[in-house]
Amino acid sequence: MTWTYVDTGGVIQVAASTSISAGDPVVIAQRVAVSLQSLSPGEIGAAHVAGVFAAPKGSSVYSQGDLVYWDDAAKESTSVSAGNTLAGYAFGPAAAGDTKVNIRLNG
Repeated sequence: MTWTYVDTGGVIQVAASTSISAGDPVVIAQRVAVSLQSLSPGEIGAAHVAGVFAAPKGSSVYSQGDLVYWDDAAKESTSVSAGNTLAGYAFGPAAAGDTKVNIRLNG
């Protein structure tokens, strides 16, 4: 059975369950997307599932290529997988004192 091209897959439509601001991370099952627009609960809008984004981070230290998880409760990235959602991998290193890590989304 052949496959048929549908889309580049860089953007997906999401339904907001809570208020979302443009640039906010959105957890979709086992993936993290980044909203392109502000949405009210119940609204549908576009979110990036590919690309590199600077995300807030806690005290985790990353080397380039390390897996990065999103802690939706703390609203920050972490190296801890338990209870968190894989966001992607570190696009570059991030030290303990850094407030952001560049993440290549796992889209």
